[in-house]
Amino acid sequence: MHNRWVALTVIVVAQLCALSVWFSASAVLPSLQEEWGLSVDQGWVVTVSVQLGFACGAIVSALLGFADRYNPKRIFMVASLAAGVFNGLLIFSSTLELALVLRFLTGFVLAGVYPIAIKLVSLWFQSFRSISIGILIAGLTLGSALPYLLLGFQTNLLWQTTILISSVLAIIAGLALFVLLPTKEAQASSSKFSFRNIHYVVRNRKVMYANYGYWFHMWELYAMWTWLPFFLMASFTNSDSSYSYLIAFVAIGVFGGVGSFLGGVWAERMGKVRFTIIAMTTSGICAILIGLTFQQHPFLTAFVAIIWGASIIADSGQFSALVSDYASPEYVGTALTMQLGVGFLLTAVSIYLVSVFVPVIGWGAVFLIISIGPLLGVFAMLRLEKMIQST
Repeated sequence: MHNRWVALTVIVVAQLCALSVWFSASAVLPSLQEEWGLSVDQGWVVTVSVQLGFACGAIVSALLGFADRYNPKRIFMVASLAAGVFNGLLIFSSTLELALVLRFLTGFVLAGVYPIAIKLVSLWFQSFRSISIGILIAGLTLGSALPYLLLGFQTNLLWQTTILISSVLAIIAGLALFVLLPTKEAQASSSKFSFRNIHYVVRNRKVMYANYGYWFHMWELYAMWTWLPFFLMASFTNSDSSYSYLIAFVAIGVFGGVGSFLGGVWAERMGKVRFTIIAMTTSGICAILIGLTFQQHPFLTAFVAIIWGASIIADSGQFSALVSDYASPEYVGTALTMQLGVGFLLTAVSIYLVSVFVPVIGWGAVFLIISIGPLLGVFAMLRLEKMIQST
């Protein structure tokens, strides 16, 4: 059990199950809108509240130094249990206001799952870290897309059942990791978040360009993960909705997972910055092209969606690695928290904008809004590459 690859398997599977609550409500959003009488604007808030909760949870966790003060295994367990409970309580919610509170709290406690999983992997892997983080992010993509798989096989599944299954998985994940994963002695921890250190982060141009790349990457990522299934349903007018959910799961979960793993391998070989440029260029092109396939041949749409799903997440782990490379140890904790917090706040904006512009410009053009993210991200990473080469 003390083999680090076995430990990685435990961490990844536990994270996969725990993060299934992230998009559980988004996956059943049409059912929630019908049952609760929600407008389109009210519907998107259900999704965005999780993003805002996660951003707030990450900042609070960093300010209080939870990851450095407490056993990360215990934090993961408590956070997973809480996420399962808050997500499950959505079944008993009868008002939008209560649902938003529960989704915010779900996102808030998930800040004790994904970042802590990264810390656990870092403790076990001093070498092959890019590859191990890539595998962990593959688990993130699979877990996030899991509700789409459930709906793909059972389109007549009650929304309460989807919520309940994801909650049970999260609870089992927390308990299983705590029992199965041996405690690994922590190495010297990185610095904690401090508002006083923000000016050091802002003045470090290499760190800021890495941050810009991540923020533009996040602008695209979660909007795509949220809206791709609904784009596919609108595009595949002659197909059952289960087909759209399954394609979304394959694109986001399966090929996203493959892209994450291969991204870690390729980043080790060609360099982090160069790989992020290639990945964002590919995903940006897909964001532009997929609208042109709208209500055309389903195979072509599915093909572009799969390439998009693989490329959009492939570089995700490299931005935090770049910040760790170029930030001083005295403020690396602040830099990483700033990167994460701002990134997830931006996801709320891009998710909202898609919902606003779909009725105005249609599905065929709406993803052009999020294609701006990777295109600007490429520019930021080219500037970073030039700075690195000149020093």
